[in-house]
Parts: sequence; C-alpha cells; structure tokens
Amino acid sequence: MSDDRGIIRTVSSFGSPISRRRLLHASAQAAVGLSVAPALASTNIADGAVGGDIDYFWYEGYDMLGLAPMDAWMEEAGVTMRSSYISANADVIAKLRRPGGVTWDLIGTFNGLARRLEDLVIPISPDEVPLSHKIHPTFADERFFKNENGDWILVPFTWGRSVTNYLPDRIDPPQSWFDLLKDEYRGHVGWGGGPDGGMVIAGRTLGIESTPLYSRQEFDEVMNFMRKMRDQAPAVGMSFGDVAELMASGDIWCTYNGWEPVSAWANDRGANAANVEPKEGGIGWVEAFAIPEISDNKATALAFINKVLEPEVQAAIGSNIQVAVVNMDAVPLMDEKSASLYDYGDLENALARSPLTPWPPDETTDEVVGYLEWLNEWAKLKAGG
Repeated sequence: MSDDRGIIRTVSSFGSPISRRRLLHASAQAAVGLSVAPALASTNIADGAVGGDIDYFWYEGYDMLGLAPMDAWMEEAGVTMRSSYISANADVIAKLRRPGGVTWDLIGTFNGLARRLEDLVIPISPDEVPLSHKIHPTFADERFFKNENGDWILVPFTWGRSVTNYLPDRIDPPQSWFDLLKDEYRGHVGWGGGPDGGMVIAGRTLGIESTPLYSRQEFDEVMNFMRKMRDQAPAVGMSFGDVAELMASGDIWCTYNGWEPVSAWANDRGANAANVEPKEGGIGWVEAFAIPEISDNKATALAFINKVLEPEVQAAIGSNIQVAVVNMDAVPLMDEKSASLYDYGDLENALARSPLTPWPPDETTDEVVGYLEWLNEWAKLKAGG
C-alpha cells in the first residue's frame, strides 16, 4: 500500500513490534491446505537462465520471504533474495534516478506513482509474464500500468482501499471520516501510513471533486482538515504494525487511513476489531512490481513476478497477510475469513468509493499543487506544524 514515511531505511516498513516480514513468516508456518505449485524450471520464462541473486528494493514482505510456496520455489530454482527495504514509495524513484553504482533487479510502487518509473524500468511484454493475463481488468488499469505498446510498466499483484479499522466494544462503526473528529475520540485515532492516503481521504471527505489534483485553495482546506485529525491521533504516520498493536491494547479505537489487514493483525493479538468504509470513501490503490533498467538478472525477476501471480501463491498472500489478490483463481483457495475481507464478488464496485486516481505532478503549477509540496507539508504536519 501507499505508505510514504519520507526516508530510506533497511528495516521493516511496518516497524516494531510487528513487521510485515515477521507476519508473513509466522502466517506461512501456520498455513495449511494450500498446495505448493511446481516450481518453474530454471530456464524457460524468459531469455537467460533463472537463478542466482535478486537484488530487491521495496517494502519488507513484498519480497515474499517466509511465504511457503515462494520459499520452496526459490530453493528449487536456486534463487537468493537480497533485500533492502524502504519506508516511502517515493524513495524507490529517488534511488533509481541516482543509483550510485548499485544494481537492483526488482522494485515496485503503487498506481499513483507508476508513471514516474516509466523511463527507469524495462518494459515487460505480457508474454514474458504469462500469468499477467490472469490479472483482473479492474486492477490492470492501462492509465497506470501499461505503455502505448501494451507492455507492462509495472505488473500488479495486490490492491486495497481506504477503511477505518475500529473496536466495536468501544465505539459504533464510524459512518463518516468526520466522526473521527469527535471530542471523545481525542488521542484514540490511529493514523498509519504516509501522506498519500490521508491527503486523498481528506479531499473526498471535504467533497473536493478534483481530488487529488488540488488547487491552492483546496490544498489549504485539505491541510486544515489534516491538522484537525492530527490533534485526534497519538502520532501521525505510524507503522501499520504499531497501529495494530495499539488497537490490541485498547489505546486506539479507530483509524484514519486504515487498511483491512490491520484489524486482522489486531485480532490475532486478542482484539475484537472490525472494518468499515466511511461513506465518503478515500483512496484505492494497486501495488505492482517492476524491473529497473539497471537490472542484471531480468530472467529471474520475470520468473519471480510470474510466480507471485500463481493462484496458490496469491491465495497464500491473501490468507496469510490478508491483502487482496488480483488473480481471481486464487479466491477459492483462500480461507473463508480472508476471502470475505474484500468484495471479490462485485469487483466493478469494489473501488467505487475509493477509486484509483491520476496523481498530481511533482512540481506545483498554477492549477495544481505538486506532489513534492505534499511531501514537504507532510513533514511539517508530523513535526506539529
């Protein structure tokens, strides 16, 4: 998910005490009933041999370490994952523009920033990732993920939308994001992730039709709303793992910029948490893999991406960390609880209130406040400004 926190780190993107990798590993060890598909041969997905190192640079957990079917494939194919982790999607773009002699084979981002990577990645033919044909059209939006030749810029593998996670034992389900501004909620609103989700939710809540392409006046309104929400939260831009931990302890009752898996993780730690989508909606996202131009192991990166799209692997991802899948053949293989988290039966409306949207340009223009200004104001917001 879009979870920008402003600096590059080689630690968990979910932070202590719950990391995405630890959750993946623990869940994978406990998972039962998911078959492991035969590993890809060490050749055949693309020109060149499959095997060796994949130098990975993105969120922890999306390297799939600790996920049983992926671990089995990597062992059989002779693949070693060498991972460095980020805490902001924008950091991937910054690093690729100034690689400093470092070579990466596999990176990713969400739909909002996908076009920023177009000149930095290798176009991927659909035939190079055969299972990309199984990605549901809702999540293969050509505005973001394909070039004019029909090649993939990035290959989607998961999606999500804005919700508020809440504790039914403490409060009624919030019907509007404005409900989180109630006096009695002060200090009990968890705020996970980075600026992207919060900025879009604010615009939707305020009824700004141009969201997220804000004029100067609209941007000021959004920031005023964000400051009010900041006063309700113990911290802004927390790791989602920490949000789940605080929900389990009862310190957080509901979330701004929430995410479906947070409730599942909190419940695993003894909470009684649930999800609801407020009436205004918010941000929808699709996250996707790409192969940088500087890659020296394209064949193995392609094989990895294709493997992640297998129904059995998608089902393991959906069941173990409760993120949403893009290959609908995986849904029958998932446990009922995980499959029910997302509206797989009505995908055309799944993102109706929290749609995928074009993103503002980096630089501010006369018409639109740019994304770099978003990041600057986000830093001020976190610092209390």
